[in-house]
Amino acid sequence: MDGLGALIQQYPAWGHFIIGVAILIQGELGVFLATFLIAQGNLKWIDYLIFAPATMLVAESLVYFFGKFMRTTRFGWKVYRNKIKPNKKYQPYFFYLRTNLTKLFISARFLVGVNFFVLFLSGWSKTKYGRFLKSYLSGLILWFGSMTIIAYFFMSGLNYLKHEKIFKQAEYGIIILLLIFFSIEFFIKKSMKKRSPFGGKDDIGGFLEDEKDEKK
Repeated sequence: MDGLGALIQQYPAWGHFIIGVAILIQGELGVFLATFLIAQGNLKWIDYLIFAPATMLVAESLVYFFGKFMRTTRFGWKVYRNKIKPNKKYQPYFFYLRTNLTKLFISARFLVGVNFFVLFLSGWSKTKYGRFLKSYLSGLILWFGSMTIIAYFFMSGLNYLKHEKIFKQAEYGIIILLLIFFSIEFFIKKSMKKRSPFGGKDDIGGFLEDEKDEKK
């Protein structure tokens, strides 16, 4: 981590690139890495607060538009009919997409592996971009703000332990914290599925099944 910090101090653009890649791979990874570098003094708050959310907004808007595009293709409809629509584990997300998009985006932000699917499905369902953006930004701001505060608290402590030579391997500390967060998110995801009010195939009807748009 010391070598990474020195690289970013010398070439700030590399810091933007590395944080951006980490956020695209997994949001929590990017936030933990960035806040640790901030705690060390190797990354500026202003760079993080501007670049990280902007990266997520651009990349995830592309997923929305990709979902919208896939609805116009035969391959997209084939995947939807054969893989997505019959799979009951997706039905809670169909329900919330239809009834409370903002709640769905907030929930998806805190659940591992769900956010991409929700972004794609928002585009597929022909949700207007203005409505999508309003709900998306609510989830992004809540998640990014809370994760930044929590991560900076832990990373400041980790940096102190490293500075005092109590815990030298900061990388291991970040990995352990990520595993803890992923475990919590996994149990929340499991709980959400159990409590979601859906009762079968009829609950995923409506605009999601508008197959007149399918190419013949």
